[in-house]
Formats: sequence, C-alpha cells, structure tokens
Amino acid sequence: MKKSILIITGFCFMAHLALAQEILSFKDWKNNKIQEVQGQITRLEEAQKSSPIKFGPDGQSQLKQAKTNLEIANDLNAQDYFILYLSERFQNDQHAYAKAVQMMSPSDVAQILIGYDKLIEERKKKSLVPVESMKFGFSAPQRLNPFATVVTNSK
Repeated sequence: MKKSILIITGFCFMAHLALAQEILSFKDWKNNKIQEVQGQITRLEEAQKSSPIKFGPDGQSQLKQAKTNLEIANDLNAQDYFILYLSERFQNDQHAYAKAVQMMSPSDVAQILIGYDKLIEERKKKSLVPVESMKFGFSAPQRLNPFATVVTNSK
C-alpha cells in the first residue's frame, strides 16, 4: 500500500515537473507571438505575389489585419503575458506561476503587480466596499474604542 502511494505521488510530482517545464518565459512567449504573425504576413505576401488577381480585397484585408497584429505583438507586455498566457493556461497553478516569475525580470514582475494594483483601484472606485477589505481579499480588523459608550435597549 505504501509503495503504491509513493508511486502515485512520484507520478504526480513528475507530471507537475513536466507541466512546469512547458511554461514559456515572457520573452519566449512574446517571440512566439511575433513569429506566428510574421509567418502569416509572409504567407499572405507570397500569395499576393504569386496570384495578385486571386488575392483580391479579402486577401488585402487579411494582410492589413496581420500587419496590425504584428504591431500589437511587438507591444505585448508582462501584463499581457499574465492575462493571455499564464492565467489562461495555468489557471491558479501556484507552481506554474512561481516558475514563470523566476524566468521574469524584476521590472516585468513589477509591471504585473502595478496592473493588479490598478485593477484594485478601479474596483474601489466602482464599489462601496471599504478599501481595506479589497486588498488581497483580507478584511480589515475593527478597532474597538474603549471609551465608547455602549447603548442598550432597556425597558
């Protein structure tokens, strides 16, 4: 029994390591996105050169969109990496997030935290919830005033 539990634990650990190894760094993820779009642009430009008549307005529209997508891909930042890649692929996997953070520069991590802080600030403005209870999901402790008068309903 102990041996089978140990084997299962070992497989889970190895599967977790394999998952962590799959994580792309921010730089690799961004480079992949740029390469994908550049490949699309290259294919569309080759199609345009080989058969300009068949390429038509649809092809022109696709090429224009691909070029716009390349500009967007070049502007991807650490917040995009977190939202579009990490949170989509590794939903709340603490080990995956830790591995990703280890591969990031301190300024990239700071950019994610700044984005998170801005999100909290936006939510505060839209809500009547006290500020203290919004930060990191903790509620603020209530301070007791020892000099306050206790009012009771006595008849």
